[in-house]
This record gives sequence, structure tokens and C-alpha cells, in this order.
Amino acid sequence: MKPYLTSIILLFSYFSLFAQVTDVVTGLNAPTEMLLNGNDLYVADTGNDRIFKIDITDPNPILIEVITGLEKPYGMLLLGNELYITEFDGDKISKIDITDTTPQAVDVITGLDEPSSLQLLGNELYISEFDGDKISKIDITNSTPTTTEVISGVFNPLGMVFSGDELYISRFVNDEIIKINVSETTPVVIDTITGVDEPAGLLINGDELYIAEFSANKISKTVIYLLSTEEIVAIKNIKIFPNPASNFIQISGLKSSHYYNIYNILGQDVSAGTVSNNQNIDIKMLIDRLYFLKFDNGTTYKFIKY
Repeated sequence: MKPYLTSIILLFSYFSLFAQVTDVVTGLNAPTEMLLNGNDLYVADTGNDRIFKIDITDPNPILIEVITGLEKPYGMLLLGNELYITEFDGDKISKIDITDTTPQAVDVITGLDEPSSLQLLGNELYISEFDGDKISKIDITNSTPTTTEVISGVFNPLGMVFSGDELYISRFVNDEIIKINVSETTPVVIDTITGVDEPAGLLINGDELYIAEFSANKISKTVIYLLSTEEIVAIKNIKIFPNPASNFIQISGLKSSHYYNIYNILGQDVSAGTVSNNQNIDIKMLIDRLYFLKFDNGTTYKFIKY
């Protein structure tokens, strides 16, 4: 799958922005991920097999090479003074000490399958393996870490971002974003965002998920507000039947008519209406998955469409 990298790493060159664009540094070769450490902006210059940095407060910044000779560096993560780097063509993760005058790359783990993005949760470093079609993780406190598979069968995972224990993953070729809960013993896909065009980078700000859509040459966003635990309550005299259901759900135990909203697991409003006691709610048009039925009095119920 390495030919995909050539297309993916050109992502930032294709976006058409409405605001005026000012060059910061030129003469690069397929720059990909960036991170900021104080005033120093670190950039993975993938096509030149190097990491460099510039001082963003300098109106005429000078490019300073941090390390060269890497094998298609793509993702980066800074932990203290240690910069972790995914080497896409090297099938490994390496790290350097950015306080060293001439830092040397030290292998953290090898034998990966085109690692791209990195995300940290506690002491566990999550890795998207593009050609391995999986998400794996390592314990960074272990001097000789081994990979633990988090989920497999995730075709061409690229970008990742955490929201609590929930990990959003962009599936570049499948034109979708999936979500898993890493606190589960065996994580499964619990929701999918479709209709995106070769999603690459992901970023969460508050309750909004920003998506870099490579082929569409745009940044899009969607609300990922999750219903709070307090909202997901059950009132014993109100029943949903059948549950799971395929065509409709019937609500019994209501004392009056109520307005309702149906939300998917991402908190997106997918249906709304008014229902009375023993009336049916048509769910035939919903995609098969878990949903939340929320009434205007705040009570919320789970049901499954299959």
C-alpha cells in the first residue's frame, strides 16, 4: 500500500482556503504532520526523510534540521523531551531527545506495517498501521515494548484522535470515520461517519470533530456530543417494544404525548417527532446500530435497530 503515501502526504498542498495564505517556509518535500513545542514548530518533511523546526515568532524563520536519514517520517508525538516518530517506510517507531545538539534516532519498536499516526492514552501509545489494517498499542514505560493488537480488520487506518476512552479513526480508502471504545476488552466499531472523501487527519475541539478530506480538498466537521450518563436513565413504567427492532418501536407507559429525538452514538440527531402511549415510531430508515430515544422531559432510553 506504499503508493498511497505519495497521495496522502500531499494533503496540505491541496486545500483551498478562503483566507489569505502566507508562506511560512518553502522548499520542502511533502510535509505531513506538525507539532508545536513552545515557539518551535516541528515538521515531518516526509519526502526529505527528515524532521526540522522553525521559530514561529521569527518573521523570517530559519529552517533548522533536527534529524535526517529517517525512512519517510509521518506522525509525531512529543513526551517531555522525547519526540516519537513513525517511520512509514521503515515500519517502525523511533524517538529522539530534542535537547540533544545532534540527536540520534533510537528504535522504540520495529516490525510494524506502515505506521502513520500516534495517540497517547495514559502510558499506552496507540499506533495506526496503514497497511496492517489495524490499530495496535505499546506501553511506553517498557524498555522493550511489544505490540498489543487493539482492533484488526480496519482497512487502511490513517488519522486518529481520542475523546476520553473513545478513539476516532479515519479509514482513508473506505471514506469513513469509525469509533471504538478502548476501555473494552475486545473493542468493536460502535459507530461510523460516512459521506467523507478520503479522510486523513482528525482533530477534536470541544464537541466538534474536524476532518481533513483529502480528495474533497476541504476540512469538514461534525458534532460528537455524547449524551451524559445522567441522561441515560430508565423509568420502569415506560417500555420500548420490540427491542432490538427492525421496522418500528412501540412506546407504552406514557401518560401524555411527548416530543422525542433519536440520537446515534455520536449524539447526532437523526430523527424527531411526537408520540403518544402505545404508538409506533417508524425506524425503517435508520442504519443498523445502537440509538438513544430522548423525550422532552429529559428521560432517555436505548434501543437497537437491526
